[in-house]
This record gives sequence, structure tokens and C-alpha cells, in this order.
Amino acid sequence: MGDSWVLKETLDGLHSKSIRSCEMSPDGKYIAAASFDSNISVYRKENEEWKLFTMLEGHVNEVKNVCWSRDGKLLASCSRDRNIIVWGYNEEDDEMDCVSVLSGHTQDVKFVRFNPANNNLYSCSYDDTIKVWLYDGEDFSNINTLRAHEGTVWGLAFNSSIPSAGESAGQITNLSTESPAMEEERAWGEDDDGIMDGIEVPDDTRIEAKFVSCGMDGHVVLWKEVEDNIGNSEETHKVILNGGNNDEPFYSIDWNQNGVLVAGGNNALHLLTEVGEDDFIDALEQRVHDCDVNCIRWNPAFPNEFVTCDDLGLVKYTVDPSSVKVNDHSLHAVLVPSRPQTTGLELVATVLPNDLFRVHVAEVSPLNGKKRFEADDVLMPEYTKEQKIRLVEQDEEKATIESENKHVRLTIEYSPFHISYYVYDKLKVTINDKNLFYFEVTRTKDEAISSHQTPEVVVDNAEPKKERKIVDYTEAGHAIYEDGSIENPDEKMEAEVPVDGSASTTEVTEATEATEATEATEATEATEATEKEDETGYWSEYFSGKTDSKPNGPQSVGADITFHGARALYGIPQHSSAFKLQTTVDGHFKDPYRLFNLDVFEYATDRNTALYGSVPFLIAHSEDASLGLLWLNPTGTFVDVYAPADGKQTTQWMSEAGVIDLFLFPAATPAELLDQYTRLTSRPMLPPFFALGYHQSRWNYLDEKDCRDVNDKFEALNFPYDVLWLDIEHTIGKKYFTWDPNNFPHPEQLVDYLAAHGHRLVTIIDPHVKKEAGYRINEELKKLGYLLKTPSGEVFEGWCWPGASNYPDFTNPAVRQWWSDQFSNGLYPGNSDYLYTWNDMNEPSVFDGPEVTMPRDVVYGYYYHKACAEGQMQRSPNQRPLVLTRSVFVGSQRNGPMWTGDVFSNWDHLAATLPQMLALSVAGIVFSGSDVPGYFKDPTEELAVRWYQFGAWMPFFRAHAHIDTKRREPWTFTEPTYQHIRNAVVERYTFLPVLYTAFWQAYTTGAPVMRPLMFADPFDADGFAEDRAFMLGDAMLVVPVMAEGARTVTTYVPQGEWVSIYDYSVVEGGKVMELPAPLEHIAVYYRRGSIVARLMRLRRSALQMKHDPFTLMVMADKDGKAEGWVFDDERDGYGYTKGVYAYMHLWLKGGVLRCEKEGQFVSANLVERVVVLAEKAPTKVSVTMDGVTRPLEFSYDAEKKLVTIRKPEVRMTGNWEIRME
Repeated sequence: MGDSWVLKETLDGLHSKSIRSCEMSPDGKYIAAASFDSNISVYRKENEEWKLFTMLEGHVNEVKNVCWSRDGKLLASCSRDRNIIVWGYNEEDDEMDCVSVLSGHTQDVKFVRFNPANNNLYSCSYDDTIKVWLYDGEDFSNINTLRAHEGTVWGLAFNSSIPSAGESAGQITNLSTESPAMEEERAWGEDDDGIMDGIEVPDDTRIEAKFVSCGMDGHVVLWKEVEDNIGNSEETHKVILNGGNNDEPFYSIDWNQNGVLVAGGNNALHLLTEVGEDDFIDALEQRVHDCDVNCIRWNPAFPNEFVTCDDLGLVKYTVDPSSVKVNDHSLHAVLVPSRPQTTGLELVATVLPNDLFRVHVAEVSPLNGKKRFEADDVLMPEYTKEQKIRLVEQDEEKATIESENKHVRLTIEYSPFHISYYVYDKLKVTINDKNLFYFEVTRTKDEAISSHQTPEVVVDNAEPKKERKIVDYTEAGHAIYEDGSIENPDEKMEAEVPVDGSASTTEVTEATEATEATEATEATEATEATEKEDETGYWSEYFSGKTDSKPNGPQSVGADITFHGARALYGIPQHSSAFKLQTTVDGHFKDPYRLFNLDVFEYATDRNTALYGSVPFLIAHSEDASLGLLWLNPTGTFVDVYAPADGKQTTQWMSEAGVIDLFLFPAATPAELLDQYTRLTSRPMLPPFFALGYHQSRWNYLDEKDCRDVNDKFEALNFPYDVLWLDIEHTIGKKYFTWDPNNFPHPEQLVDYLAAHGHRLVTIIDPHVKKEAGYRINEELKKLGYLLKTPSGEVFEGWCWPGASNYPDFTNPAVRQWWSDQFSNGLYPGNSDYLYTWNDMNEPSVFDGPEVTMPRDVVYGYYYHKACAEGQMQRSPNQRPLVLTRSVFVGSQRNGPMWTGDVFSNWDHLAATLPQMLALSVAGIVFSGSDVPGYFKDPTEELAVRWYQFGAWMPFFRAHAHIDTKRREPWTFTEPTYQHIRNAVVERYTFLPVLYTAFWQAYTTGAPVMRPLMFADPFDADGFAEDRAFMLGDAMLVVPVMAEGARTVTTYVPQGEWVSIYDYSVVEGGKVMELPAPLEHIAVYYRRGSIVARLMRLRRSALQMKHDPFTLMVMADKDGKAEGWVFDDERDGYGYTKGVYAYMHLWLKGGVLRCEKEGQFVSANLVERVVVLAEKAPTKVSVTMDGVTRPLEFSYDAEKKLVTIRKPEVRMTGNWEIRME
């Protein structure tokens, strides 16, 4: 602000999270600071030094704001828990106590302010409103809700106002002028002319009761109090000026005693003055912060002093210029912390194959020399080899390196620390653009106490509850007690809220827990406010009755990453939300996307909370480029997403532990990007052909007779299916690798019986191992020391389906190998080449654990899935495995399919399935599906039809049902429902060549099987957000029906022409269209100009279609051209890895259809029919193969414009041509 302002003092080291608000008391003797760690620190000035006075604990989520009453006797705080707490000063105890807890807002409460005239309280919220609370001298009551802003209301200020709060991130800056009586014209920098000259301040500015509010909409609203109505439930205020109209949000505003308005937004301070009745004038803009200014507050005792705070973290890092070393393959640098006691960090930047940049940051000297856990073994080693780089420049301010081909470049600026990433000389990505990089280093508790001087917080303990004996747990993780009662999940939320000032901090905490289940706390702080063990969760966290110890302190890491020019962001699955990522800062979501694998019982839709899988891969896309980011961190992670109005897409990544290991992928299109990504993380597996068929499952088929009866019913109805599934009840007491001898006495015979009919069997094998003497699996694991242990060294015990259970440590390769061995060597009765595996509960699920899991990383499910898949390959080396998983991580695509978890049989969950699967697809998880027609509850017949019709086009197609549902095999439904279901399943089987070809393309190029429209046409911005439709492979457009009673579907249709697979009608795309979708079928179209292969003979399974002839659908465009590809091989085994496959390129041009084959596979499968979309009928048709030409029969349907060529009888895997003249 110029030479007249000096930094007086910095207060830091107390809070474990960002300081989001700070305010001086009216007498200037106290500062209150609100933090994201859910606490409020109050400092008192003693002998000209600021000392901690008290720590207030009562909120259960981040505290957003604090403010003092005019007399300084009350302090109000507000939080993401949607509550406001008013605290009062107790002179007798020299302490602050809770006076009142105020509830009423429907979203986070962002800001609170006392009216300086009467101590009424005003609150601003994410719900876009301002609430007015009347103070009667003892308590507060809500008397009005004000609405004028179009978005979050961030703050307000009264004329002649008391100073207030705002938002920071760990640091408070106290600014003042050197002169105790700074003249008004010198208050803003060095302008001797005076910026206030010529600007009139209305005479009534400090007379009438006015206040201003600011918000996300960039407006400043001036309100006037309606005096006669204060205290009544009528209109209390009216808008007298709505202006400002800033291009970016205002986050904070304050009005000093001289009538000067100061507003903060992005990294700027704005001086605003009210002129007339039309608008405010932005008289001056100063940029003094490196990131968003979250709070500005004047000091009422010294009107020319104010305090500001921003988003900068506690410890900032700069690059030591002398440490920067560049060799032929890497750049090394040391990041130096702003706090002397903090360990430095080593940064290594390298270029990998395909011009990928890798940036790795870790501690220089980790505690006890022990490195943090990393999961780089999920990567393909050949694509992590460092490539040669070139040093472009290096000086005292920055260093720049580039790939040897000069396609990509990385510039590291030393202070402030920034990384800029360029592709073909265009700036594409900036790391630490908003200065949110942080890295909590390991340390001992003694070191932390000596360096931070964090005081001990003592709070009275609540009365202990009488314990009841737990005998079991429900699926949702609720305890079942000995008396038969079930734990009430809301028990902790039923405490009354005292308002008489008698509440202890603990009581306030229990009361305010009622407002929100903490679904998403920040990266390292999942703590509830009831934790009293240590300083704000530094060394252990207490959640849901469990303690997670942190002997080396918090180890969270994070950074902000900005994508320049990006139009949309995608990826970071798994969430039940829109395909295109939504903003989490004053947008659709109010909390960051969470990545942490959880068993979520009956999960809600349209949420960005954690589900079963976590893939920290993100795509930033625009018409001219697709950028990828892999944040390879195997711990719980939060991702904030926001899109400022400057053509950027900004993300903030926060992980619980680990290191920063990120990869930047440069690409022109999503196809090129996923090719790069899947080379690094592995190509998706090529499944056995039968796995693409229909799978029939439920919890549970009762016994061997039940299984045979189901199989025989399918056979009798000539209804195709490939795999029958057995859930947990087939075992002895949920002990895996066993069979219940009463219900499944002859498992080998059952497997052989199904195989004789062309079908396969799948059994469930979960990672929890029953704790029972005599159970071989548990006893051997325990003897070998292969079970997970607690920090104290005891074997970890949790509750799951078998009851008390132990969990193998699958992060240990030796444990994975031991587990793989269980699939062979006669260790699993009934095991054979025809038996496959289902991995459930592998997040892992722990019913009595916090969040129905255990404190751990997010790769447990990945390693377990890998061990089972390798076990099958070890058992049957000439067969491809089939292992279904629920939990996924980076690289899971190499191990097998996944399903989306426990969905409800309702329309909301059906609609939420497609966006979820699209997000998985662009993160490499291409073999996915949902439980059809929903898992929980019984579907209506219409819902069952629509879910089957959608499921028939999913990469993985399985019907499954909860044990409490009615039997729902297809024939259990009435007519015409059964026939609609059967038609959908049969239709899938005819299109299996399309699916198999799409999986080959996924295996060879990384392209998804189910493709979003932005992948199909990456240059058409109108399709970027579309998630109501998808492409199957490169030729089929599928639009499921997601609404009850709908007989049409509305979606954006990509550019070009599209041909209905049912009546061959043609629609022109490039716009939003309403398409027919009668109950008989959904909307499915061929891309005009494509060629698709089908298998039209009805069989009982895909295995029985091995020798069937093909039908070719040639959907020629108006110019008579078409092109397509068909893949085939032995449909199992690994011959394709040795060139034994056939990839046929088919194209039509000038009336000649040609087929050319790549690969060595030869089959006897013939082409029995060719259907060509043609404007007119040919006069004759002939075929040439192996030098022999012969005429063919054909017919022409003038209405549908179809030429049908019968019995060309050429080998599908041959080289041939068909000529139409």
C-alpha cells in the first residue's frame, strides 16, 4: 500500500488449517481468528505483545467468520455446520462461554455481523440470503430473511461499523500507518493529490441505519433499515442501491468511520464510494496479495489501520537458486520453507515417454530416514523411464527445461514458487498459481511443541454413556445390540441446544453435530470437535468412536493447479454426480470432491462425496487441446474445482499424506490423451468373449438345485446368458474358499453342469478373513505375519459379514503372492478353469470402523483385485481372468471389470449411473456396469425394462439383487415386461462384435468402450457437458431412458447423420433433439458412414456363438462412403499378444466394399449377409476372394433405402471385396 504501511506482527503456528476470518475487538485489545480446523483462537494484547487468550471449540466444521459486538462483550462465529454460535465474556472466570446457538440457514453460514446501533445480528450464507436476528438483551430470534444477491452472500458492513472478520489461510497481517493521524488523502499510497478529492460522501452516510453486502455475483448492495418495522416480522430493510457490478466476486467489504468502503476480491483491494442513486465508483484498486483477499477489516479504535488476510498457507516454500541442478535427464531443486524448523523439500522434474512431464516433491530428510508410502508400482515401468531434456535457461530467478523435441517446456520460478507448463509454446498449466502449495513434514510431538509452542486445551469430559453389548452389525455399519435393538445413526445428534449461557464447549459440540454429517472434511482433518486428546488433531484424530493415531504428526500435502484455456474438466471418479465436473466454490457443490474408497450404504445421488473407487486423474478439455493430470497419491484426497471468469479452470488438490507426484499429459484430443494415460498406467484388459454376455446374480441362490433350476429355465426359454453368480451364503459361515456342505455338497459337479450348457460360475471372495480357530486361511495368514496390524502391533480386528474378521496386508507383494496361490494347487475345492471370482467389500469394508472402513490408503482394493486376477492366471495360464471388483484405483483396468456398487431400484439411481460410468471411462476404467435393475428394493416393471435396455449397452452387463428383494429373474416379470427384457438381452448378443472390437481398441489405444460425446467429437463444444447419451465404440449412439413414463428422450446429438437401428430413419445431428423411445426400446443409432458387424443367430450363450456367421451393417453416407473395423480371435487366451488375432478394416467407396486383415488369426466364420444403406438399388453385385469372382443375390427396400446382399460366404477374417454396380 505504499511506504506508509508497515508490518507490525505475524501470528502463526497455532491453527492446523487455514484461518478464514480475523477481527479486532472494539477496544483494539483482542483479535479473534476463525479457522478451518473448526476452532477459534482469541489473542489478547499484553505489554504491546499479542498472546493467546483462549481457544473456543464448539463448531463441528470449518469456522468461516467471527465478529465482535460493539461493546466487545459478545463474539459471534459461524460455520459450515450451518450454525452461528454467540460467545460471551465471563469476567469472573476471565473466559468466554457459549451464550446461544442459532440455526436456520439451509447452507453454510459464511459471515456474521453485529449491528453497531443495537447488537442485532446479521448472517450471510451460501443459500444466497441474509438473516436478521433480533437481540433482546438475553437471546436472539430470527425476524427476517433478506434476498437481493444472485449467489452466495460473502459479507456485509454497517456505516460507522465495528470491525469484522473475513478469510485467510493460516496467517494474519496487521497493517498500520507510521503516522498516528494519517490524513485521508494519503491513506491510499503515495498520491499527494488525494484520491477522495472531488468525491462526495452523502451527508447521511453516518446518520441513517445502512449497511452494504457483497457476494459471488460481484455486486455491492446498499440496504436501508425500515425503522418502524424492526422487531416485527414485516419488512425490516429495503434495497436502495444495487451496484458494483464487478467482473469477479467480492469476498469481503468494510465501511470505516470516515465513510470509506473497502472491498476485497481476487488478489485486489478496492476503494468504493457511493455516488448518487445509480452505482458505486471503484475509485482505486490495489494489488498487494499473491492470492485471493478473503478479509478486510478496519480497526475502530484507530480508523486508519486495517487487517487483511488471504489464502496463503502457514509454511511457504521458495526455491534455493544454488540448489538447482540440471543433468541430461532431470532437474533437481530444494524448496526452502519460510519456517526455520521445517524440513526442506526436494523437487525433481523429468520428462517421460510421449512428452509427459513428471514433478515429484518429497522431504529432503524424512523423519528416521523413512520415506512416505508411494504407489508408483501401479505404473508401467517402461513408461516411467526418464527421457533426455534440454536446459533452456537458468538464472537467479527461474529455470526452464524442455523435452528433447521441444514440444513441452517447464519453467520453475523460485520466489514466489510457481511452475509453468507449456505445450508448443502455449501456457497450459500453472502449479501454485494461487500460492496454495503446502507440504506438512514429518516430526515428533516434542519437536512440534518446542517449535510451535501450541498450548494445551483442557475441556471437561462429558458423562460417559452406559455401554451395551454389540453382537452384530447391519450393512450400514450400525451396531446390533444384545437386546435386539439397532444403533440409531442420529443418536449423537439429539442433544438439546442450550441458550442460557450454561453450555460447556462439549455440550455445544454435541448440539451442533446435528446439523451436518461431516462427509467431507479437509485432507488431514477428519476430526470431530469432540476430540480432546491433543492439539486440534495433530497427533491423533477421533472420529465415530475410533482413534487414528499419527505418531509423526499431520502429513498432508497439496497444491493448486490451474488449466489455462480449458472449457471443461472431467474425471476424478468415483462420484454420483454429473460427468462434467461442477464448481465446488460457490457453485453446484459446496464441498470439494472427495476421493476415498468407502462402502457407502444406500448412497445418495448428485453428490461429490466419496464412493467405492478413487482415480485421481483429471482431464482439462477445450476445442484445441486436452490436458491430463494424474495426481498419484494413494491416500484420501479432496479436490476443489472452480472456474474464475478469466478463461481458466482451477483445481486445488489436498491429500491426507504421501508425497506430491504429479504427471502432466499434453494432447490435442481426448483420444490422444487416453492413449498416453493408459500407456503409463496400463491398457485395459482384453476380456474373454463370454464376459461380454449377460450375467445373472442375486444374494443368494439357495443351493445347487436352485442354481440348476435357474440355468434350466434360461435354457428352456432360449434366453441367452453366460454366467451365474453365487454370493456369500454359498460358503461355510462366510469363510471364503469354502462351500456350505449342506447346500453345495458337490461344487465340482455344479461347475461342470453349467459348463456343459455353455455357461460359467462365479463365486464371491472378499478380503475380510473370519477370525476362527481351525479356519486354514486365517491361521496361515496369522502364522506368516501377513495380517494388518494396529499401531500398537496387534492384529487388526474389524467386523464384517463373518463377524469378527482380520484383514491381509495386500500392500505386501508376499501376501499377494500367497493369496494368488490359493486359487491353485488344490487349495480351493471346486476350483476349475470354469470358475471365476467376484471381489466385494474390498475398499475394505469394516462395519464397526469409522465410515464403515479403517484408517488406511486407497490402494487396498486395487492390490486385492490384482492378487485375485493373478491367482486366476496362475491357475489357468491359457485363459483370461474374470474378476469383478467394487474398489478401484489407478491401473485397476488391467485386472478386470468393476461395478458401481449398491444402487437403489429407483429412477434417480438409474439416471445417476450413466454420468458415473462416463467419468470412470475417461479415467481408464472402461469395463464397468451397474446392478440391473438396481440392487436395493423391488423395481417397478417399467423401471426394470428401462434398466435392462440401458444395461444391454453397458460394457459389463449383470443383473443383481439384495437378499431382501423378491426373486427377479427375467421370467418373474409379467408380459409384456418379460418380452421387452428378453429383446434387450438378445439385442446385446447380436452386437457383441461391436463390444469386442471396442475392447480391442481400448486394449490397443486406451479409448473407452463407453465414450462420452466430448470424446466422440472433441471439437464440438455443444457436446462437452452432455451426459444423457454416449457412444459405444466409434459407431453407435445410445440414449437411455432415465425418467418414468418417458416415451421420448432429449439429448444433444453429435454432428453428422444418424441412422436408427430399428427403422433406419435418419436424423441430422449438431443440435439438441427429442428422439423416439417407446417402451419397446431406447434410442440407438448407427453413425452414418460407419460399418458395424453383428451376430444374428440366437444362441444360449456367447460361448456357443464362436462359429456363427457375421452380418455387416454398412451405413453409407450420402456420398456412398463408409468405414469400420471388426476384431476377432480365439475369444480367450493370449494368442493376440503373439499376433494371433484378426483386425479387419472395412471400407466402402465407389460401390466397392473391401476387407483387409491385420494379424495372423484365421477362422471359418463367414459373412452371411451385408446390409447397405444406399440411395438407389444396384443393378448387379459380385464378390471376389482368393482371385475368384462370382455373382451374389440381393434385394432393395426402397422405403428404408437398404440393399441386402445374401450369402456372400466370404471368410470374415479374409481379404475380399464385394462390388455393387
